[in-house]
Amino acid sequence: MDQPAHMPRIRTVASSAGNRRRIEQYHGEHQPRSLADTWPGAVAAAACGAPQLGSVRTMAPYIHTHRFRIAMSEVDVAQIHFTALFRWMDRGLSEWLWNSGHPFTDLLADGPGIPVVDAHAQFRKRILLDDEIELTTWIAAVGTSSFRSRHWFIRHSELVADGELIHVCLDRTTRTASDAPSWLRELATSDEWRPVDLGQ
Repeated sequence: MDQPAHMPRIRTVASSAGNRRRIEQYHGEHQPRSLADTWPGAVAAAACGAPQLGSVRTMAPYIHTHRFRIAMSEVDVAQIHFTALFRWMDRGLSEWLWNSGHPFTDLLADGPGIPVVDAHAQFRKRILLDDEIELTTWIAAVGTSSFRSRHWFIRHSELVADGELIHVCLDRTTRTASDAPSWLRELATSDEWRPVDLGQ
């Protein structure tokens, strides 16, 4: 399916540590104006040992970007298998949590649980074997006990797929809804935010 005319082209950002200055400039230009200019938890996150790869976590909101290449196990006769998009979104969330200083292992130990209660994905173009994809993941629409993880899949500066997972925060002992943690609110974007290139 061809990309709809109204969908913007995306300016992609490399994830290597060597491109850190360019990443900082990108996020400085594109973060929502309604959010704070700095993330108060940055020092604490740095102390947790999370790796330095990925997007800059000293900015609010935190946006994680990483690249990968489509492997043979992810395609069928024609293109990627449709289930691959959901596995990639799960990986994107795992990378977002780890690099923001709140890895899944900590959530499993201390809570909250964040099960997925709804999932959506849309293919905008075919994704083929050996394509290099840049996955951008961010958190948005944090409510009392729920939030959304959003995921954009970009190839050669074009949006080829996107998806969203809706999560509910649960107390791991009682299995009842619990308040979304404050660090999640600090790192989330507004509901309207998208990683578009505002300069085009």
